[in-house]
Amino acid sequence: MTLSPEELQRALDQCSADPIHIPGHVQDFGVLVAIDRICTQITSISENCMDLFGRAGTEIVGQSPDILFTEQQLHSFRNVLSHSTIKTQREVLPPKVVRGRSCHMSIHMASDQAIVEIVPEPLQGHDHGLALSQAQTFLSTPINDGDLVQFFHGATERLRALSGFDRVKFYQFLPDGAGEVVAEARHADVDTFLGLRFPASDIPQIARTLYAQTPVRVIHDVQGSDSQMIGLPGAGPLDMSLAVLRGKDAVHRQYLENMGVAATLTVPVVVDGVLWGLFAAHHMTLKTVDPNVLVAAELAGKVISLRVQHVLESRRKQAHTTCFGIANRLFVVDDSKLAVDQYWTAVKDELAAMVGCDGVVMMLGQQVMSQGDVPPMDACRAIPDLFATAVDTIVSLNTLPTARPDVDWGDTAGVLALRVARQRDVTLAFCRNLVERSVRWAGQPEKEITVQDGVPRLSPRASFSTYIESTREQSKEWTAVDIEIVRALYDALYQVLETQDEMRDNRHRMGLMVHELNHRVRNILALVQSLSSQSRQGSTSIDGYAASLESRIVALAGAHNLMTRADMRGVLLSELVLLELRPFAGELGRITVEGPDTVLRPDAASVFALVIHELTSNAVKYGALSTATGRLMVTWRVTEDTLDLLWVESGGPPVADPTRSGVGRTIVEESLRYEFGGTSSLQFLPAGVEARFTVPTDIVVDVDIVPRPSKGGAVTDGKVGQAVPRGRALVVEDNFVVSMQSTAMMHDLGFVQVDAAASVSDALQALDAQEYDFCLLDMNLQGALCTPIAMRLKKDGIPFVFATGYGSDAFHLVQGISAPWVVKPIETEVLRAILDTGVKPMN
Repeated sequence: MTLSPEELQRALDQCSADPIHIPGHVQDFGVLVAIDRICTQITSISENCMDLFGRAGTEIVGQSPDILFTEQQLHSFRNVLSHSTIKTQREVLPPKVVRGRSCHMSIHMASDQAIVEIVPEPLQGHDHGLALSQAQTFLSTPINDGDLVQFFHGATERLRALSGFDRVKFYQFLPDGAGEVVAEARHADVDTFLGLRFPASDIPQIARTLYAQTPVRVIHDVQGSDSQMIGLPGAGPLDMSLAVLRGKDAVHRQYLENMGVAATLTVPVVVDGVLWGLFAAHHMTLKTVDPNVLVAAELAGKVISLRVQHVLESRRKQAHTTCFGIANRLFVVDDSKLAVDQYWTAVKDELAAMVGCDGVVMMLGQQVMSQGDVPPMDACRAIPDLFATAVDTIVSLNTLPTARPDVDWGDTAGVLALRVARQRDVTLAFCRNLVERSVRWAGQPEKEITVQDGVPRLSPRASFSTYIESTREQSKEWTAVDIEIVRALYDALYQVLETQDEMRDNRHRMGLMVHELNHRVRNILALVQSLSSQSRQGSTSIDGYAASLESRIVALAGAHNLMTRADMRGVLLSELVLLELRPFAGELGRITVEGPDTVLRPDAASVFALVIHELTSNAVKYGALSTATGRLMVTWRVTEDTLDLLWVESGGPPVADPTRSGVGRTIVEESLRYEFGGTSSLQFLPAGVEARFTVPTDIVVDVDIVPRPSKGGAVTDGKVGQAVPRGRALVVEDNFVVSMQSTAMMHDLGFVQVDAAASVSDALQALDAQEYDFCLLDMNLQGALCTPIAMRLKKDGIPFVFATGYGSDAFHLVQGISAPWVVKPIETEVLRAILDTGVKPMN
């Protein structure tokens, strides 16, 4: 009957849904016994057990397995059932003698039950060493130049000699699922199928899945009746996917009968877990197969599968090497027409030779290039449209005029195309022309349809006589090898273009970073200029102006160090406060700092740093931190809308409202209001200064920053020290201006003689020429780490301090060498404190 495409698909779906793995019956050349997983009860058994054991199945089911098997055999069962592969392959057991007859035994696990298959061996002539010896012949046969078809011709001959079947043919599956007989060995009186095709619907999807799981399948009597399974009451059907004795399916049995086959043996070839090909052995009369032959055929199939996979993998690697060579040349190609034309000139012949084709088209961005016979230009531009409904990155068609009749394809009928969609799209299409093509089928490929209970079902065709189908609207088919090569080319192009995109993105990010860096540097310079101007207005002497400006710059530098340590995500408020109070660590018993973990935005952290610095400076000069009896409490809280910070001094000298307002007071009272719309209250109470700050919570960010203990720095009482004669010092610094400043600082700290070196070699020469009492050592010298100098100082026992612009994580840069460190810009009093506490020579 004639069916619509929808009804045909329903019939195919119904065929694929048939539960052929749970037939409920077994072939009668052996007995199947199911036992619970701990081998304490027989859960089901095939009805033909009477023939082998002399007992009815109803008497056996529910009993202990020791009524059929010895304790030693049950012990072997339990051992084998612990194997990791027991659910994916059958394990062969030692033969079992039943009523004087030697029987082959195997076991596997399915549906949480142990499936034991017992097959009587021939009365004479069986060979338990057959499997290994026969498998060795399949392993040792060479595959010359990767010619698998020639190998399969030899394999069908050997498999026929092993099995004794009248005909053994090998199907190789095509990309569309159809199978073609590429090798055959047969008796002279048996018809040949060599070169014929079988449609994909001959093997439904469920059968393909079973073949991929089942290493061997045998039907010894196509027309014979099967033996029903007898199970415990209420037990579900038994999964027989791996069972050699699995019962026959009615449709498959009819198919074989129509072909004139009385017995069959099937050995699948599985590659990467997918059914790649199939050995099908046919016998025209009933044939009982020696179970040892089945084991040999199973082992041969696994060996052949591995060898085929090896050949295909070798081809794949070779294709990848060639493809990456072509793709890598695209790496340096920019978007200019000249560069693309040069690339195409270099690779077009190599591309055309990779896949048998009449022409090749490449679209790189908006440019279209071609080689050989290709569709007209408008049709070429339509090729990317073929991917609109594709589920894969590869499109394979040999019927373009039928698939897209709206496009004039010219002489082109087939296209094998890939498309890499990146920042710059690449479409590559191999083209084949129309050919007058004939396909030889084993019978007409159209299925006969019957309707049962309102459901359309496929019926096996009655004839397998050669049927020749001629077509004029198609190209030569694309093979699995063709598709594999194009897939490798896709992988290579994708990786190259992905790397190109990443490099382009990195260049873009670098440009943004340079732009942002320029912006920040200009802002910092403007801020320093403003601080310089404001500090000058409030100073009465040059020394006072310099000290005021330096302290404010150091406060900003400290905040910036905290920000960079956290990758500019934010700064913990607690660390910002303690950064200012750390020089008074010896008196922290009178300083209280309390508040929840609060992370400030980077821009807010800079402003808070100046505010806290001004309050701290005032407390050290005039307030609570200027006497031994003073106390300071800094607390904060975060509400839904605001961050509230309180600074309270007590126990210091009497406080009076200043008669003039300086820069520091302006920063404290106005900066947070101006920058973030907050409020500030600064009161000079008799008991001490009290400051309250309220800012919106949008300056608080939700990031996780773990506070880290200080690895360096110094403790000081906040009073400016006096220069103490200290001997000779060496300043190692590659920046001339910073070197001059550091040299002057060394003189201010009491060093009588100070030398300077700008590089590792200069410093080592200076250490050879002079004896030094101290060294201020920059970590990075013209791009090189100072490690050789630090090791020399450590060896000579010369005290030294690292100076770094990297921030508080810089001590990780010079591994294995411990020394104090200071962060640039260096604060004189911090370095003085380190010297006063005593820098110990390195041991």
